[in-house]
Amino acid sequence: MDLVVKAVEANTDQPWIILYVKRWLAAPMVTADGTVIRREKGTPQGSAVSPALANLFLHYALDAWLRAIACSVSGGLELGLGGAIGLCGGG
Repeated sequence: MDLVVKAVEANTDQPWIILYVKRWLAAPMVTADGTVIRREKGTPQGSAVSPALANLFLHYALDAWLRAIACSVSGGLELGLGGAIGLCGGG
């Protein structure tokens, strides 16, 4: 969860957004019978914050993965649109 919060902090200067993301991530899960379960990771399924945090995660994680994997392939990664996507430093 710390990396997600760092990503949020890097993309906003609004303290209230960071506060609410931290609260969402720390919120316990309540089952149908009322049992409260403390969560150790992830976002509450179906919450409004889940898609936003998933997009933020993909922004950083997918880009880093593509740089690490695609750039190790000779010639970089081609999109089929007439050129490389520019992840490997050229273009």
